[in-house]
Amino acid sequence: MPSRSEILLVVGTSAWANWTSYEVSAQFETPSDGWRVEARNPTSTQLAELLPGVAVVLMIGSTTVLQGRLDRRELRRTRDGGTVVTLSGRDLAGQLVDCSPPTSWAWRNVSLATLAEKALADLGLTATVAAHADAQRSLAWAKSEPGESYWQVIERYARKARLMPWTTPSGELRLDRPDYTSSPVASLVNAITAPRKRDTNVLESVYVDDISSRYSTITVLGQAKGTDSLFGASAAHLRGEATDSVLADRGLARNLVMDDGDLRSSSEATQRAEWEISHRRYQGESLEYVVQGHGPTADEVWQLDTMVDVYDELAQISASWWLAGYRLLRDRRLGTRSALTLRPPNSLLPPVTS
Repeated sequence: MPSRSEILLVVGTSAWANWTSYEVSAQFETPSDGWRVEARNPTSTQLAELLPGVAVVLMIGSTTVLQGRLDRRELRRTRDGGTVVTLSGRDLAGQLVDCSPPTSWAWRNVSLATLAEKALADLGLTATVAAHADAQRSLAWAKSEPGESYWQVIERYARKARLMPWTTPSGELRLDRPDYTSSPVASLVNAITAPRKRDTNVLESVYVDDISSRYSTITVLGQAKGTDSLFGASAAHLRGEATDSVLADRGLARNLVMDDGDLRSSSEATQRAEWEISHRRYQGESLEYVVQGHGPTADEVWQLDTMVDVYDELAQISASWWLAGYRLLRDRRLGTRSALTLRPPNSLLPPVTS
């Protein structure tokens, strides 16, 4: 068994470690997480087992960090350096991203959770569905649109419920909202002055604050089919509006008007506007840290959807931020490290208050 600082690649009952380099990435908004490992001078027996399409499990110690498949195998050889094999693939969601439902894929009175289960069953995936209560509500009608993948169908209906789909290392397809209330799993310090400078545990840092895609006010317009309770101007002119308080406080007047033909009420138009405001803030502000090791402690591995205490003098931040992504890295030159992506709390799908 390798140490807690090394990736173990498991295929069936066989396992390999001692990679010359590797990278395992997980990003909350990326539908399918990726991995890559590289080794020198593999044996013919190893190459016979490591064929594209085979199911794999990546582990650090006894902790599973990814379940998926081998997508690509690359063999390179030089006279002086010998043979180098590079293996790469994605997690279980790769099939959902790649494949489209049949044109007849349509269901009445089905919940989002059941829709996800049907997608997994279609593709023969062993992942389970862990769903928020809002994903259990029945949808009058759910169907795929031409050209959509299974993932896009699930994501479209999840957005209507103000939920997001993502896969976990343990093989769950979650339909939920980010957890901004959990206790921080680590404390990261990026200090440049005494006395906190000696506490710095960040090797590299990048802070981004970008308003190029943010707006002080976003207005969403739409139309809906008339019903007994929604008719006339109320149906013909749906309108919702939301404000970015940060930009408004800075005195920036940046307004955007959007059209959405897939709305049923003005409250849905307002929710769409609120989603746009929060999502654009989420995309516009980030902390990128490189730290040693693969987890908050020697016995843990970084997990998405967790909170981290941040003290950053350069970015002038002293607060808990949300772990939105990581890359577990190792090579001969720099050793074992992690590249973390942190985002402001309550920015991606903020808590529902009504």
